[in-house]
Amino acid sequence: MPSAASITFEGMPELEAQLAILGLNVHDELIKAGERAMKMRVERRAKEILTEQDNIVTGALKADVHTEVVEDAGETIIKTGTTMQHGVWIEYGTGVYAENGQGRKTPWYWKVENAKTAGKLGVNVGDTVKWIGSHPNPFLRPAMDQNRDNVYNDIKESLIKRIQTV
Repeated sequence: MPSAASITFEGMPELEAQLAILGLNVHDELIKAGERAMKMRVERRAKEILTEQDNIVTGALKADVHTEVVEDAGETIIKTGTTMQHGVWIEYGTGVYAENGQGRKTPWYWKVENAKTAGKLGVNVGDTVKWIGSHPNPFLRPAMDQNRDNVYNDIKESLIKRIQTV
């Protein structure tokens, strides 16, 4: 995912070993609970933030924001993000406005293909404009920051409920 937010748990081997005594596969339970919490909290909030950012065109990006479970170097990671390249540009900015000075330093030209963007720029669809960049409009990082504690609590509560049913 070019742009994503994720959550990490430490001490998992110890917890898994202790709860295996109960016959519970903690890893699978945590993955289910984590994926559910990330969808309900972070994914939902990221889409809300994109809706609130009326200064940019976000329809396709908002539709692509999703949560997935991936295996990477022996670790299971739950990510909420987007596969769309311009998600990175919206999150971190472009050109001279890009965070940490990572953007292009020289202007470039691009063809305006969206009526909303054309209206905001005062040009016609199909016009070519000279551009120096866009300011960051983060949506994933704030969604994660605003919900980190909620995600942890949701996972904890889900795991406690599951343990109580064993």
